[in-house]
Amino acid sequence: MVHRRLAAVVGALTLGLGLVGGGGIAEAQRATPATVVWDRFASMLGGEPDDLKDARFAFDLTELHDDPVPAGTLTADFAEGFDSEPRTIAFSANGEAAWLAADLTTYDICGDETCPKKPRASGRYHATALFTGGAPWQPVTWHVSYVFDSKEYAAAVAHDELDPVGDKVAKADDVVALFRASMADPAALIKTVSSRADVVLYGTDRKERYVGGKKVAATLKKWSLAFTVRDGVQAGTTASGTVAWVAANVDAVSSKKPGAKPSPYRVTCLYEKTDAGWKAVVIHFSFQR
Repeated sequence: MVHRRLAAVVGALTLGLGLVGGGGIAEAQRATPATVVWDRFASMLGGEPDDLKDARFAFDLTELHDDPVPAGTLTADFAEGFDSEPRTIAFSANGEAAWLAADLTTYDICGDETCPKKPRASGRYHATALFTGGAPWQPVTWHVSYVFDSKEYAAAVAHDELDPVGDKVAKADDVVALFRASMADPAALIKTVSSRADVVLYGTDRKERYVGGKKVAATLKKWSLAFTVRDGVQAGTTASGTVAWVAANVDAVSSKKPGAKPSPYRVTCLYEKTDAGWKAVVIHFSFQR
C-alpha cells in the first residue's frame, strides 16, 4: 500500500509497479478500524496538521522527543510519500488502544524521460506507534528508525552516541519493573511475550521483522541477549491502565559471551495487561543515526 502522495507521483509517471494509492481504495475498506488507525499515522508522517495532545514520548530517526512531543518531527523524510508494507495493526481487548508496526520505504522521485521503470528506494525504516481513545485516535508514543546492515550498524555505533533518556514514569511502576527484570534475563524476556498472532519484534536489520508470539519468542531465544538499561526509562499507560509502553536505551550482551563488548540500542516495548499479567505485543530495537 502506498501513501497517497507517492501514489500520485507513481501514477503520473506510469511506473507500472502495481501499487495502489489511497484514492483507489473503496471508501468502505478505508473506513475499517485498521485503516482509520493507519490514516492517522500516515498523516503524521506526511506532515499534515496534527493534534498531538496525548503524545508522551517519541524515538524518531535522529532524536528523541519528551513530553510535549512537537508536531512534524518526521516530515523531512516522509513528506514526499512512502510505501508502507508489510504492516501490522492491532487493538487491545477493550478497544481503547491500537498499535501498529510497519516497514516504510521512501523513493527517489524522478519526473522526466530518464526515469527508471521502477523508482529507486532512497530510505528504509521500521515504524511502531501506540494510539488511544478511538477515532480520532491520539498518538501516545512512536518509534521510527533507520535500518542497517551489519557494517552500517558498526559504523553508526562507532561515530554516534545515543541521546540519553531521562526518567519519567507515569502510573507504570509495575511495568517498568517487569521491563528491567526481563530485559536482563533472556529466559524471562521470552516469558513476557504475548501469544497473540500479531505480536511484532523489530531488530536493527531491514530483514529483522518477526510476527506472531511463537516466532518472536523463538527469535529472542535464538538471540539469547541480556540487556542492561543505560540511563533513564520513560513509561506510561493508557487511561484504562490496560496497555503500557516503555522506552529506554539499552546495552546488549550475548548470554553465551558475557564478557563481550556491549551493543547499544534504543528499545520501545508495548505491553497489554492480561489475566496472566503484562504481555509484550511489540518490541522494537533500533539505533539512531
